[in-house]
Amino acid sequence: MEISRSTAKNVEIIHLSGLFEYHDEAKLLAAMRQSVEIRPDLIALDLAGVDNLNSACMAALLNMLKIADEARIHFVLYGMNSRVHLLIEKVFSRDFVPLLTTKEFTERYL
Repeated sequence: MEISRSTAKNVEIIHLSGLFEYHDEAKLLAAMRQSVEIRPDLIALDLAGVDNLNSACMAALLNMLKIADEARIHFVLYGMNSRVHLLIEKVFSRDFVPLLTTKEFTERYL
C-alpha cells in the first residue's frame, strides 16, 4: 500500500492507495503519529485509492481513531467506494467518525 501525507489549511490528510498488507499497519500508524505531532484541527484519511479493506486494515483504522481521540484531534474518513464504505459502516459509528464523500470533505474542510 502507498501511504502519503499532505496538508491543507489546518487539516492533515493521509492518502492511501492500493492493497493493504499486514506489514502496512506499522507504516500507517507511523503516518498517523507524524500527523498528530503537527497538532492539526483535523486528520482526514483519504480512501479514494483503496478498493477493499481486510481485517488488518480495519484494526489499523481503529488504532488511528484511538490515537486521534487521545490527542483530542478530530478524525474523518472520506472518498471510499461503496464496498469500503459498507465495511467501514459495520465497524465505525458515524457518531464517532464521519464518513464523507470527497465532495463533502472538500466543501466542509478545505
